[in-house]
Amino acid sequence: MQLRRLITRLRQWVLNKRFPSEASLMDGIRANIKRGTEFYDALVIADGLVMGPWMRRSDSMVDDVLYSGDLQLFLHDSLRYAMIVEDSGKFMNRQLDYLMSRLPTHMLRWLLREPRIQGIPVNSERFECSHNNIHHLHHITLFEDYLNTSISNLNCIAEFGGGYGNMARLVRMMVPDVTYLIIDLPIFLLIQYAYLETVLGTGICNFIVRQDQSLKEGKINLMVSQSTYSQDYVFDMFISTLALSESTRMAQQAVFEAGFFGADYLLVSHQTRSERWKHAESFVEPINQQYDICFHGKLPYFDKDESYLIARKDENTYLRERSH
Repeated sequence: MQLRRLITRLRQWVLNKRFPSEASLMDGIRANIKRGTEFYDALVIADGLVMGPWMRRSDSMVDDVLYSGDLQLFLHDSLRYAMIVEDSGKFMNRQLDYLMSRLPTHMLRWLLREPRIQGIPVNSERFECSHNNIHHLHHITLFEDYLNTSISNLNCIAEFGGGYGNMARLVRMMVPDVTYLIIDLPIFLLIQYAYLETVLGTGICNFIVRQDQSLKEGKINLMVSQSTYSQDYVFDMFISTLALSESTRMAQQAVFEAGFFGADYLLVSHQTRSERWKHAESFVEPINQQYDICFHGKLPYFDKDESYLIARKDENTYLRERSH
């Protein structure tokens, strides 16, 4: 029994070398919220880009994130509702089964284990992670399977709607030198900055606060949603899990006109069009016009109103763009 306890403590010591303590991480997030506020103050979003539900969520978080002396960031209702998947149970287990059929256990343990941050639940004790992280790795693995490619071969990735930054963190683990762009609302960019600077290290993020400002290679770039996007931005992959679906027609049109930032590959998800999300399926036809869709539909074990769309640029579009 003593030997087993010693081995357990040794294992925990080794694992803790990878991530600081929960208290230390929360201190880092508080410090980075303050540090990022100077960039946040320079971010301006145009009228007409944000749907009402998202504007209300954004407004509800501003005071708590910027001015609360007792920051309970990941316990905030707006953040938990919109950014943290924690269904666990059968759905999570089916996703884990899929991942375990594709990746060796030691790789899964490395990719799935998360920093312990107050408010982010631990739904899998085996892998020491949230369902949210399993969900995101499932997205990436599904993408790789349907396109028969590896995300590690991609150099430049754009994500429209970045949650609290977990997808970016996960991709960064898989592609350490990736140039990444997150497009979001100002308050969520600040949250992403605080989270990523804390868990990945100071200097990993670069705020884009001017239209003439370039992306920094090898960094996670943070940019507010725009009514038009620079044609200089060309990406290997465009990701949007529900955010584009939950955007206004104006915000979607800006992405369409920029050709999904020239990405060769798409990984997006959307709801069914409804009174709440009036433009939820509006981007399917523009994708059809430019891309070969490899998968579009609901997952058989996923009972939520969410369809996945995985696509690669069709050959004619690819050749036409390369000829210019």
